[in-house]
Amino acid sequence: MRLYPLLLITLLSITCLSCDTKKNYSLSDSEKAQLNKTIDSIYEINRLTRKSFDNTDKLYGLNRNTFMKSEDFKRQYLDSITYDLYQKSVDSLSKMMLRHDSLSTRLIIDITREYGFPSHRRLGSKISKTYLIFANAPKSYFEEIEALIQEEYEAGRMIEFKKEYILWHTGGRKTLPPMAGARGEAIWQKPLDRANK
Repeated sequence: MRLYPLLLITLLSITCLSCDTKKNYSLSDSEKAQLNKTIDSIYEINRLTRKSFDNTDKLYGLNRNTFMKSEDFKRQYLDSITYDLYQKSVDSLSKMMLRHDSLSTRLIIDITREYGFPSHRRLGSKISKTYLIFANAPKSYFEEIEALIQEEYEAGRMIEFKKEYILWHTGGRKTLPPMAGARGEAIWQKPLDRANK
């Protein structure tokens, strides 16, 4: 239930931000403060939604991230009736997460188009959250995100690491994610050599 007040705050924030349709890539102090509040709200919604899966696993006495495992794996620990109840909870949470991710993605895309990529350096905040919001985007937004992120990177409003991290997500997360170098460059990790373990 805590998600809904946050969602309302986010919607009100984005409404205020969108009152002036003029693109503004040089941010005033008041715009920075409002953008920080909005991004914090979006990030918190995403975090709480995902935490609900952990809480569900805990409620059923399962290890964290069991919800991601196969049906055969889950049935080792749950009887038939309990499994059905558990899976209904997980399916419901998955639908809720998809709705929140879709809304969050739409909001962060609109903010980026209006104000440029809202990195923590541009907003004067300590923690970088925007790229993590993009990295939870549903597949239906991938093409739009890739074009937008490339444009923002070329305009110098985001560092290489964040660009590559977002593109790692839209590319299907087929490798280990990149790490950030000292100058903001993307450093790609070597795949684990499981054959020698």
